[in-house]
Amino acid sequence: MSFVHGHFGIFDFAFVGETSAICISALLLHSDQSSEYNTKTDLTPSAMIAIRTAKTCFVYGTLMSEEVLHCLLGRIPRMQPKVILQNHSRHPVRQHVYPGVIPSTSTSASVEGALLFDLSSLDLKLLDYFEEEGVDYKRTDVQVQIPDVSSLDEDIQTLVTNNSNKDDNCLSSRILKTQAYIWLKDTA
Repeated sequence: MSFVHGHFGIFDFAFVGETSAICISALLLHSDQSSEYNTKTDLTPSAMIAIRTAKTCFVYGTLMSEEVLHCLLGRIPRMQPKVILQNHSRHPVRQHVYPGVIPSTSTSASVEGALLFDLSSLDLKLLDYFEEEGVDYKRTDVQVQIPDVSSLDEDIQTLVTNNSNKDDNCLSSRILKTQAYIWLKDTA
């Protein structure tokens, strides 16, 4: 078993073996903007602003790991698994252990991942830095399908219903506009 520890920008990381991330931590984790604002009591003004401006993001690789998210953001955002990104395909990336998602011309192509909820602007900046946004990936507007809306928390159900495609009348499944990190370079 190999152990690697290093520093990348504002992140410290440690890996055991080839793919198991132990911890990736940001030095800015406990600022007001990254506090846990999904509690409904004793909200600070910055937390109330974060709720009003909270964003979502579709993830499909390393960022589906609760351990990585906790180390990166200082918390685990609410997450809906089994979310589908249509008209895209997931591929291994040359000389790396992580995947990349690229647009596909095939209408049957899809990628299963998770949808992260309650992300602040700071959370997205940390995710951008982690994903090397603009170098390896571009955070892009996409539409994802949430197959089972009825399993979501009531406030998330409301968010999904209010922000989903207005032509989508199916109550059990919704199409939601969000963002995802799309690979910019050649895959394997």
